[in-house]
Amino acid sequence: MNRLLNKKSASDDHERMMVSKLKRDYGNSYTVKLEGMFNDLNMSNDVATAFKTHCDNHPDLLQAPSGSSSSTTSTPSTVKLEFVPQLLTLGNWPQYMAFDTINLPAVINRCIGAFTAFHEVKFASRKLTWFHSLGSAIIKGTFSKGKSYDMSVMPIQAVVLMVFNNESLGNEAKDNNGRITFDRIQQFTNMDKEVLKKVLFSLSTKHKVITKHSEPSTDGKASMAIKTTDSFSANPEFK
Repeated sequence: MNRLLNKKSASDDHERMMVSKLKRDYGNSYTVKLEGMFNDLNMSNDVATAFKTHCDNHPDLLQAPSGSSSSTTSTPSTVKLEFVPQLLTLGNWPQYMAFDTINLPAVINRCIGAFTAFHEVKFASRKLTWFHSLGSAIIKGTFSKGKSYDMSVMPIQAVVLMVFNNESLGNEAKDNNGRITFDRIQQFTNMDKEVLKKVLFSLSTKHKVITKHSEPSTDGKASMAIKTTDSFSANPEFK
């Protein structure tokens, strides 16, 4: 299912041929949800195209401050955000965690607000629920020696990474060593602690975009597990 959602299928035609074969061998009831998924994706592509046209006609909808100012004026420069929504029918897909209580960065809220307003006009009778556990986001990170990377991450990973963006939250969240405690990250994101532990583990231990700082253990051995007493900082040597 994630292969379809993330558009990583090698061939849509092959996927449909497999569904047709399953339908022939096992009957309509076996493939009704699979067919619903493909119908969802086709409709979603049409809606995304219509939304892009809407945003092209109203370019201010997805404009956001870039965090820098022009050298000749104090007016902050702006960047155009890219946002491609996927609109799915809840009953056709497995159950996913929504994570709809987390605090989202302003740039993500701007995209959500723009599409929600568009959706309310186009589909007035349909309820829209956002699932932040699905999809992906491109985060541009600048590290030591001015090196920058475009990182494809899950939305909940993007929410945590944005905590380390000084221009989003300011330096008040950090200690004198530029570190942010687990509790402060949890406060800023309003993310469930167990979920936050998993996100921080993936970013600090697996991908090493951020660095984990732990209190010395009694046995002198470093633990890979994320604890609420840990603190974190951006990893300037990430590559």
